[in-house]
Amino acid sequence: MAPPHPIAPKPPVPRGKPTAVRARRQAPKPPLGGVLLDRVIAVVNGSPLLQSTLDEQMDLLKHELESRGLGVPPKRIFRAQVLHRLVQEKIELEAAHLHGITVSEQHVSNILAEIALHNGIPFQDFPAKLEHQGINYMAYRKLIRDQLIIHRMISAAVADTINVPASAVRAYLKAHPAGNQTDYELKEILIALPTSRNPLSVEEARNQAQAIVAEIKAGHPFSNLAVADSAAHNALNGGVMGWKTGATLPAAWRRTLRHLKVGAVSLPITTRRGYVILKLMSKKLLPEHPVFAKEYRLRQIIIRPTPILASADARLRLIALRKRLIQGAHWAMLAKAYSDDPTVGINGGLLGWTIASTLPPAYRSVLATLPKDRISRPFLSPDGWTITEILGIRKKNVTRHMLRDRAYNTLFERKLTIAADRFLVRLIDGAFVHYLVPWAH
Repeated sequence: MAPPHPIAPKPPVPRGKPTAVRARRQAPKPPLGGVLLDRVIAVVNGSPLLQSTLDEQMDLLKHELESRGLGVPPKRIFRAQVLHRLVQEKIELEAAHLHGITVSEQHVSNILAEIALHNGIPFQDFPAKLEHQGINYMAYRKLIRDQLIIHRMISAAVADTINVPASAVRAYLKAHPAGNQTDYELKEILIALPTSRNPLSVEEARNQAQAIVAEIKAGHPFSNLAVADSAAHNALNGGVMGWKTGATLPAAWRRTLRHLKVGAVSLPITTRRGYVILKLMSKKLLPEHPVFAKEYRLRQIIIRPTPILASADARLRLIALRKRLIQGAHWAMLAKAYSDDPTVGINGGLLGWTIASTLPPAYRSVLATLPKDRISRPFLSPDGWTITEILGIRKKNVTRHMLRDRAYNTLFERKLTIAADRFLVRLIDGAFVHYLVPWAH
């Protein structure tokens, strides 16, 4: 290693009357000016959260609230709400990153295209429309991406822990025989219970919930109070929950909604999260009708690509087999000789009667346009390159099957909601959060 360069000694300062240079050095320094560009306002698990991030999020949500005709809370309340929301999202996104949860840019674009379509805007014009409203498109895109990642992370974390046994499905069907189904359009306000769980704090939460009900009855808009006071994830959306199937809601909610008129507001409902106030926006009764599904009688031949047989070669082989079938070759003979599906091969390529909805999307799209008794062109299915022929079409009553599926989905969704709430509480309680601004507490 080369030795360090010696530091040259400073020239001696001449004594006596100070020179102009020395006078300038001795003059008091003026205070530093400038503008504070950014600062850390919170630390989440050792990672900083910046003021600029909060400002950007506040601007984005402010425009969203105003576009929905919702009042923006006073700044001191609004900034604390947005900060706490950012902290929670940061904790959730960190957990998603640790578990390798991602979403593709194409998936984000698909969701944005649906949002644009819902608002009657061509997707290519959507960024310019947002910018015209003062909303940064890339910030909005990041918001959607983060929400998708969090949703996927929660589902991945708890879905595998949920078990719905067949006995529970049978018990549900016995208690809920085939009949009418009621769907509810709801808004909610959640007054969360303090984590300390001391009686005084619980009493304060209850009093706050009762005071909000009184304000609503006095004429204050429900959505504005949701924005200002709710601790639910949809608070800054005015508490909108959208349409919910009655059977999937908690029992206490169902009992309340059974007697609530459209447009009315419930008394506070005690839940594990806190006190919930519901507003019934609308409801609809869906009469139960027999459900029929299209069934196909099919036969097929599958050629699977292998390390030895390339995908393109598998397709060419299937093209040659299709040509032989069109020229009169016996389907069963070729299926037994060449098909890579052993079950179908033994049966001469015959699949039997199959409900369309149980088939892969690629298969369904082919059947939608394939005439009966016509051999399809080769298409790629999850099993490999495939050709198929429709031998028959009929309708089948699948009402009982549909009711079983609905019962299973209802029970699964109930358990998923409870498990997701518990998971998020553990995740957030286990995080280290240090606020550096006094107004955050």
